[in-house]
Amino acid sequence: MQWSREQQIFYLQRLPWTIIPEPGDDPGDFVLTIAEVPAAIGTGTSEKAVIADLFESLASALASYLDANERPPLPRRVRLPLPWEAGYRKSSQRRVRIVMSAHSSEIEEEPINDVLTPFEVTSGPQDWVPAN
Repeated sequence: MQWSREQQIFYLQRLPWTIIPEPGDDPGDFVLTIAEVPAAIGTGTSEKAVIADLFESLASALASYLDANERPPLPRRVRLPLPWEAGYRKSSQRRVRIVMSAHSSEIEEEPINDVLTPFEVTSGPQDWVPAN
């Protein structure tokens, strides 16, 4: 699958960036920066405004790297190569769930895919359900 520039930016924006709050020049100002991408700076007078500005700034910085055919700086936990780069292999793993009680144990295996396509949405801790 060929990734468009917009899909690449969309994917990169959702990586686990290190966001650093900093004091603003005036009382009530918010400032956020991204440690891995120093050019990404968000400012605003509300939390919503500063977050929107930060991710707009991040998108512009990431686009600059992509337009220059350079890999942008990435968070440490990101596996390389990126999905649109040569050498990328889609991998499958198995997840094993073990449920043990005093009377029995049960093992369930299910294939998982640890790769996101540009259109997939992942769930977060709010969606996790404990085993019975």
